[in-house]
Amino acid sequence: MKTMGNNDGFVLVVTLLVLVVLSIIGISATNTSFLENTIAENDRVQRKALYQAEAGTTLGTNIIEENINCPVGFDSTGNVVDTYTGNSLAVADLEGVIRVYPRGTKGLALYYKDYPVMDTSCQVTSGDPDIDYPIANIGTGSQETSIWVGGGSKMLPGGSLQMAAGYEGKGKGAAGGGTQRDYEIVARQQGLNNAESTVILGWRHIIGSETYECRYEL
Repeated sequence: MKTMGNNDGFVLVVTLLVLVVLSIIGISATNTSFLENTIAENDRVQRKALYQAEAGTTLGTNIIEENINCPVGFDSTGNVVDTYTGNSLAVADLEGVIRVYPRGTKGLALYYKDYPVMDTSCQVTSGDPDIDYPIANIGTGSQETSIWVGGGSKMLPGGSLQMAAGYEGKGKGAAGGGTQRDYEIVARQQGLNNAESTVILGWRHIIGSETYECRYEL
């Protein structure tokens, strides 16, 4: 009995179909791997921005405490041109890395400044930052940390004025009375690939604990 039909080329067609399927699987795997790498990189960049913003709040507390120990504010170490007004500003460049800007009539005495004003998205709306670092990255829009600081004073239970007013039952001291100044420190990090992170920290300074050993005043 003679078989009808011609099967020449059947193996070639099946082989080509298998190659097409394998190619599709390979392309899909490559795209998935690329997407996962992109997600991982974006996560790394965003985490780095967050950590640097947190470090900015820690730096802000140090700058505030140093500034309180300088009764007339930091000494001016140079002048820069304000990008908004075009005026020349006397700034303090601490350690050659951290730039402190003058604010209001108190110059470089940051501890006089009121609380930063922020909108609902935690963006500061009260003006330019008080501190920028590192100096080499200022104005580049990348790898730059900007810090706003400010606060206000208030009496603690047991403070001298409250005791004089008839609250003698309260103790007096840093833990149970006196006067403190509460600060709000806002640090915003502008990282790579447009990553941005803002961290807000509250800081308390007990008035009377100053050493007045100013390291940044001539």
